[in-house]
Amino acid sequence: MKKCILFFAALYMSFCSFAQTDVDNDFDLIRQHVAFSGSFTRNLNEKVYVKELILLNYSTMKILPEGFGLKEITYADNGKGYDLVKGDGIYTSVDRFEITPKQAGNTIGVSVPVSDQIVVDHSFKHHEDLNNGLNRMKIKVTCDFYKCGCPCKTFTCNACIWWGWSCWAMGNCSVTVEY
Repeated sequence: MKKCILFFAALYMSFCSFAQTDVDNDFDLIRQHVAFSGSFTRNLNEKVYVKELILLNYSTMKILPEGFGLKEITYADNGKGYDLVKGDGIYTSVDRFEITPKQAGNTIGVSVPVSDQIVVDHSFKHHEDLNNGLNRMKIKVTCDFYKCGCPCKTFTCNACIWWGWSCWAMGNCSVTVEY
């Protein structure tokens, strides 16, 4: 009986170890192949709105997560709640926010740009793709993306607490202007 318990305990520990390694490798793939390409707000009614982020995946692999936390806000791309289409790369906040007087004139249900600035990690591998076509970069923002853990020690992140998703943060950003 003791041998059986020890076997399953060893199996469980190695499974958890591999699972954590896969999560870390997945985040490295996100850092290398994913660009944040814009942020939007979308009024749900006259009183509240949601926030939206667009993530572009330049990898041939499907590496975008179902959801994540960023700066105390949980975002999902699962077609549930306020997210309109599952897996389209548009991540919608799971929480609603009170409309400000500036946003009151926005059309209900229409995404309004807040920023169209592309932000990538320092290890991003597709700068040439960003310099071609519709995503041509004039101002380049490069940051260090990192997972802050569960629970996140630097800010409150309900993504891992409520949903089991990872929490992300950005730091050490640099800005380059192309003339």
